[in-house]
Amino acid sequence: MGRVVCGEPFALGEYVIAPGVEINPSIRTIQRRSDLYPQPRQFRPERFLGPDAPDTYTWVPFGGGTRRCLGASFALMELRVVMRRILERTELQPAAKDLDKVQFRAITLAPRDGVQVLQARPPVVGDQGAGARAQLTTPV
Repeated sequence: MGRVVCGEPFALGEYVIAPGVEINPSIRTIQRRSDLYPQPRQFRPERFLGPDAPDTYTWVPFGGGTRRCLGASFALMELRVVMRRILERTELQPAAKDLDKVQFRAITLAPRDGVQVLQARPPVVGDQGAGARAQLTTPV
């Protein structure tokens, strides 16, 4: 998402950015704007459904514009397939009511110690599930 100032100095608000300097927006800050995301600090995945879902330039996990990540479409498709397969076989519930501590991983936030979940219904017959308790972790 970053861009390098080329040619002449660039005015950005009250600042003048010299040629050769790279400008990078803060994705984390954009995604915490309450005018774009009502209740931005709440985990509300349903906000991305429906006609008022954030657009390409307010939800930017893969960058935006001409330099958008080439793997974005594949990553989203892969996520849909994996989540569908998990959720069609089981119903997951958090093992604890308290939220885990969060840490930065590169430019994203993730649970510091992974996430423990309980399987609320038994696996489908023939499923190779691990039993009534499973450990899901966020990839490094």
